[in-house]
Amino acid sequence: MGGTRDRKMKKRKSDDKEGEGESKAKKLKDGKTEFSVEMFRTMLKDKTQRIAGLQKFVASCRNQEDIEETEDKVKDFLQASPECAEILKLLDEQPLDHEVQLIFRCLEAVLVRSVDLPQFHIPSMHVVQKLSHQYSEILIKTLRLLNNTSCVMSTLQLLTAMTSHGVQAARDVLRLVDATLPTLTGLLNRADKKEVRACVLSLVVSFLLTDDKPVVLQLLQYKGM
Repeated sequence: MGGTRDRKMKKRKSDDKEGEGESKAKKLKDGKTEFSVEMFRTMLKDKTQRIAGLQKFVASCRNQEDIEETEDKVKDFLQASPECAEILKLLDEQPLDHEVQLIFRCLEAVLVRSVDLPQFHIPSMHVVQKLSHQYSEILIKTLRLLNNTSCVMSTLQLLTAMTSHGVQAARDVLRLVDATLPTLTGLLNRADKKEVRACVLSLVVSFLLTDDKPVVLQLLQYKGM
């Protein structure tokens, strides 16, 4: 009797394990596995999964159904990679325009969130400095007048997020604005693109909110802004 009972219990455990395996396999097959920071970082290392990883991260950051969960997702990433090394590294690999947009959106989401997390202030400033200096040419290139709306908007929104990290960050971004001033004034005149103009105005407001006299004075000297 005891032997029969033991065999039945072993069979039940075996069936339970198979059921769990089938459940996990089904989730993988249906693409419904929970997107995690670990998964995101792994996908960034795989060229065939990189775009999907960036898209999933952006979607998780902008999911309005559960704000607390999305905020935690970004915070989890910051804890694992405070200086966004894996994301910034992608800019060194000559990404295509649509890839740059996704990269910028990810960085914007991280910088917007880290403003409210004092423990990540210094790492976030390092990110801003790298973008302002090491990757300035990419930022300037994406603001060209002939670029599509989504490309220009992703850059302007990133610059606004960078500016929110304090006076030094604002000065670094203003240096980029100085280099692209004709472009920015041109973007304001794109009457058919209200979204772009709104992004330019948001950037200008972010400079004014720094309440830094040199930044404000320099901004007021620009004609057409």
